[in-house]
Formats: sequence, C-alpha cells, structure tokens
Amino acid sequence: MRRSSGGGASKRRLPAINLFPATRAYSYRQKAQRAFAAELSSPFDAVDDMLRDDYSGDSQRKAARRFDVSEMTIQTALVNHRRLARDEEAPSIMDRGSTA
Repeated sequence: MRRSSGGGASKRRLPAINLFPATRAYSYRQKAQRAFAAELSSPFDAVDDMLRDDYSGDSQRKAARRFDVSEMTIQTALVNHRRLARDEEAPSIMDRGSTA
C-alpha cells in the first residue's frame, strides 16, 4: 500500500460558495440568516414580555435600545409574529424624526 507524500490528507477542492454583499436581494438563505441574527440579538419572547401588548412606536424604540438593535428589527419581529399587521409596519419607522 502506498501513501501520498501529504501524510494521507487528500487535496480536495471545496465547492465554490457564492457570497453576496448586503443588498436588497431576498433569497431564502438571506431571509433565514437575517431571522437567525434577529432572534439571537433580540429574542422575541423577551421583546414581547418587555412590550406587554404596547406596540407603540415609543415602546418599540425602547425595546430597540434595550436590545441594542434597530427599530426595524423590533418592528419586523412584531410583524413576523403577527403582533402588528404589515400595513402598521411603516408608520413608526417613517415618523421617526419627522418635523413636518
């Protein structure tokens, strides 16, 4: 039996993995990665307990500061867990800082 000079380790090439920059592309993989990151950084049960059925923009901002995430992260979690309707999603983000 002959061994290769590499100590028996094979020199297989790993398959190419396409990596993309953070864009507006919405592949299933990207959605899953974002959902995982959001749940890791701000667990929904903890967010929901903190808000106690008060899903106002002010409460969302406080939760975002508490978990050190964006307001959009909190708002998206609320929509995904059906605490807010999708059409309720935009106003609190859009109203932030508005002086009109």
